[in-house]
Amino acid sequence: MHHMLKISTFLVAGFCTATPVLSQAVDFSNKRVEMVITSGEGGGADTYARFMGEVISRELPGQPTFIYRNMAGGGGIMANNWFEANGTPDGLIIMSMTSSSIMRPVFGKSEDYKFNASQWIPVVTSPNGYVAVGSKVANTMTMESILAQKVPLATGMANVLGTGTMFLLSYEMLGVNVKPAFNVSGGDSQLSFQRGEFALEANSVGSYHRLSMPEVEKGNVAPLFVFGNRLPDGSLVRDETLPNVPTFVEVYEKIHGKKPSGPEWVAWNALFDAVATNAKTIMLSEGTPENIVTAYREAAKRALTKPEMIASAPYKNILGTSPQFFGDDASKAAQDAVRQLNPEVVTWLKKWHQDQYGVPLQ
Repeated sequence: MHHMLKISTFLVAGFCTATPVLSQAVDFSNKRVEMVITSGEGGGADTYARFMGEVISRELPGQPTFIYRNMAGGGGIMANNWFEANGTPDGLIIMSMTSSSIMRPVFGKSEDYKFNASQWIPVVTSPNGYVAVGSKVANTMTMESILAQKVPLATGMANVLGTGTMFLLSYEMLGVNVKPAFNVSGGDSQLSFQRGEFALEANSVGSYHRLSMPEVEKGNVAPLFVFGNRLPDGSLVRDETLPNVPTFVEVYEKIHGKKPSGPEWVAWNALFDAVATNAKTIMLSEGTPENIVTAYREAAKRALTKPEMIASAPYKNILGTSPQFFGDDASKAAQDAVRQLNPEVVTWLKKWHQDQYGVPLQ
């Protein structure tokens, strides 16, 4: 059954817990699990989903075979709607959800969304770190050289709403004049950046290590700031894999001589928890029995907390160093993000984006 996602419902609803059933053994022997992915093959969301499917399948009872359904379209709308209509409460059709499932229903046209992610059951949530990068050819290797430029600096954004929104707000708060090109794929944006057509580039930490680091070593590009990792007390610290790169807050304080504040800072934090903290989540369907939910959550935790796994190159390249949220902690991370994206924040962000770029934020 389809569930129309209303903003008020989404904001107050908690992410679902398992349906209690009598305890019984779970066995996925000779079973096939289909994972729905919100992008085409080869991108960051696809790489993440296939990695998680591989490591979780090895720890599930019976070690089922995982197959993958890539459904690009509408920034995840098509995949989310399909999973809502076709997901099954037996653990055999699952979802690799991105932060767009939290953001788009809040900002977008509700009639387009025939899913209610708050009724899905989180297995594991994977935060993501992000890096702003400048280039030698565009003379954007330092914040000083960027702020001295008199013309808008071009940058590519995959979507109007998403991670790019947070980068644009960050640049504005730092006093950087940017000219975004929307709906440019990550691969095309990276190539345009390398050719000097884009002056600034937005990378996930994993993409930075894979794509930008070789150019950093050649002296062609340089990291400008990271968003940082959130500590339990709410503070932001540098990314462990990029200890010499300052956080956005450090750069802001250096430029302005004070800590960030005001409605833009409230909006920045709301975006951070939606985009960075809840970057990607493995979900089960509404109504999935407790024994199956427990099997998935325990499998994910076993797979992703082994020291040899954490030390492996695939783990570092795909998940970085941010702590993973399992089970109820994953539900709480999503609830916190939804609470921060309240109507006041959403209204402020929509007006800012429309005024600044002439494009609706949806």
